[in-house]
Amino acid sequence: MEHRKEKGSNAGRRCFGHTVAGGLIVVAAALLFATPVRRARGQSTSASIRGQAPAGDVVVATSSTGFRHHTTVKPNGKYAFRSLPLGTYRVKLMKDGKVLDMYHHVPLMVSGTRILNFACPHDQCAAQDDHAS
Repeated sequence: MEHRKEKGSNAGRRCFGHTVAGGLIVVAAALLFATPVRRARGQSTSASIRGQAPAGDVVVATSSTGFRHHTTVKPNGKYAFRSLPLGTYRVKLMKDGKVLDMYHHVPLMVSGTRILNFACPHDQCAAQDDHAS
């Protein structure tokens, strides 16, 4: 018995069609995996705390995760914490290792600044000039 291909037969076309479709899938997959992965770039996720307190005292900000930041109040009576991670903080005013005052559960929001003022003797937070007449 002799096998002959007839000119009008679809048998040859189907094989060719499967080969082309399979090749296109392989090419598409290769292009998909060959494209470079781009990293997402987010906005800054930090906030600030600032305020007034007696000059020379220490302000300590402790996050709910346990990270502690501290700063000494400047001679003009101002202090600031910049670029703090977001979260909830406890902020203490300390002098000679003793807590004088404290703010509890201070939430920090994205790019926000929380103003926390501590009481100053006679409402004067700036250092007194001992040489003033």
